[in-house]
Amino acid sequence: MFKDNAGLLERVRPYAEEYLWAIFSTYQAIILHILLLIQMGEKDPKKLNWHQDEGLRQLLNSSLLAEEIAQFDTIKIGKVGWLQRNYEAKILQAMQKVISGQEFGEVALKQAQEMEEKIQLLKEHT
Repeated sequence: MFKDNAGLLERVRPYAEEYLWAIFSTYQAIILHILLLIQMGEKDPKKLNWHQDEGLRQLLNSSLLAEEIAQFDTIKIGKVGWLQRNYEAKILQAMQKVISGQEFGEVALKQAQEMEEKIQLLKEHT
């Protein structure tokens, strides 16, 4: 999902609905940020508690419902797997909407904008 040496994912963006692209890029940013935090954990053991990182929490808050965040916080083991399943389900649901021709509502578009803003802020601080 993340290997894209030829820039093929960016070429698909114009054909994807805004919400679909936002949820995909947020998922990608979350996974990459987790990997970065784990790598930084070699020098700073506090970074190994990646699920408490402020930047990551902002990404989660912009893309998950309050109930989903509460569920994520209760998980002791398997947080990355939970994120993977949850975001891939969201991506597949969004793809189904695009394929069926359904439109995303105003709330979804606002959420997509917020997700993109959080990704940009995280990039600026990394």
